[in-house]
Amino acid sequence: MEFEDDEDMEEPDGKPVLTSEILKSWQRSLIETHSLRTLRKLLVAFKAAAYINDEDVETRWRIDSAAVFNKLVTTTLKYTPIIAAHHAPYKTLPGDKFKPPTTNATLSKLLLSHLYNAIHLIEQLPSNSAQSDDTEDGDISESKAKKSKKDDKQLKKSKKAGEDENKTALVELALNETGKLVPWVVGSRKAVKMWLKTCLSLWSTSADSVRISAFLAVRRLSLSADEAVVELVMKNTYLTLLRTSKSTSPYTLPSLTLMKNSASELFRQQASGYTVAFGYIRQLAVHLRASTKVKTKEAYKQVYNWQFVHCVDFWSLVLARGEEDLQPLVYPLVQVGLGAVSLIPSQRYHPLHIHILTSLHHLATHTKTYVPISSHLLPILTSYLSTTSKPKSTMLKPLDMASTIRAPSSYLKTHVLAECVVQEAVWLLAESIPSNSVAFPELIFPIISTLKKLLKKTSLASGKVVQGIKSLVEHLEEHSKWTTEQRKHVHFGPEHWEDVEKWEQKEGQAGPLEKWVRVLRKQREGRRKLVGGTMDA
Repeated sequence: MEFEDDEDMEEPDGKPVLTSEILKSWQRSLIETHSLRTLRKLLVAFKAAAYINDEDVETRWRIDSAAVFNKLVTTTLKYTPIIAAHHAPYKTLPGDKFKPPTTNATLSKLLLSHLYNAIHLIEQLPSNSAQSDDTEDGDISESKAKKSKKDDKQLKKSKKAGEDENKTALVELALNETGKLVPWVVGSRKAVKMWLKTCLSLWSTSADSVRISAFLAVRRLSLSADEAVVELVMKNTYLTLLRTSKSTSPYTLPSLTLMKNSASELFRQQASGYTVAFGYIRQLAVHLRASTKVKTKEAYKQVYNWQFVHCVDFWSLVLARGEEDLQPLVYPLVQVGLGAVSLIPSQRYHPLHIHILTSLHHLATHTKTYVPISSHLLPILTSYLSTTSKPKSTMLKPLDMASTIRAPSSYLKTHVLAECVVQEAVWLLAESIPSNSVAFPELIFPIISTLKKLLKKTSLASGKVVQGIKSLVEHLEEHSKWTTEQRKHVHFGPEHWEDVEKWEQKEGQAGPLEKWVRVLRKQREGRRKLVGGTMDA
């Protein structure tokens, strides 16, 4: 938005110029009298700011100064909720919900008009402060003229970056303050839909600071006592996440993780969350069932894609920390996840299988539900031990498992793919096995037995693959011996559940397996940072 440095008060179009003095007089009036008449004047001027670059919209004020523009926008955004609360206070209900206040027609009309203008202003401002650094290093021997030109260019870039950062801060302010008006405008479905659409658009595309402000505005809307509004918010939030997750890369993954974590908060705390979650989990089951029946390439694509993977992960987050009302959905989600893992048992899709199993492990841990993770990880590990051909030697970079669900053709049958997948599978298997269980030796016997047999027979597997699985077996056996030794001092049987739980809570975290898992976590984080650095290079 451009402003002219013009101090002349005479305007050819007859519009008065808004000045700092006029703004200050309005501020005094609002503070002293909470006047709706003054608020109306302020909102009329705010419309001129919102449509400053749109000549087709009729406005009553002209704004020639950037300082006045910023002061006007800031004053309007901050004062409007205060005046609204003074004339029509709303009632707060249990659970931070609110009941819309009874407003007179004048105030209602003013606030709705202001909301539409604020939405238009937000859409005109840049919402991402991240700047691309495309400057080039100058040659030491370049002429002074070139250096001066480069410095000017850099100065302009720095100035533009600062301006965009200020405008991004203005977007955050607009979201935070306009969101406070929700109790007075929630009765208008048109206003709710427009505001929700604007917030979700920013939540899915902007810088992290703007995303957070946008989500808080969405959450404010979800606190309405009107269940129809709450359901509208949840459905549109989920669909926005679904559209955004269609493609995933190392660069978009952090933003998607932020979106999933924030969106899951909406469903955990809402009574209508069960109905919405049930419908969308059922939709996943329908896609899976169609794929198992039709068995075509197109049918498989309905399941083996990033959207399906992110959806399973999202609902795992929701159910993992959700209220008891959501717990009946744990079983169907687990069935959907395990069904997807079993759909195509191919090495090409091992990254996808591990993604889904990781989500189910998170769900199982927080809900204390048994999910047979190990029985689906074992086939992955054994497929690399029982290989009939030696893995291809290659100079390929390590595969970024965090942002991969389908191994590229160039990685198939290579030691790089085998090592990356086995590292993740070993970590997840060690993480998912209940190391604190009093029955640990019995639980891991089938796993150790299977892996030991294959380790004896294998001769073509990659050395790192063999070493990784051997290390897993050794640590499982070590922890099994440790648990057996601890059980010698037990004086209760399996039927005494309270004693079993006390023992497991006391003994489990001190075992050798848990110590090794902590080391694996650090190694895994290090690998991800290394791969991320390679991607950026």
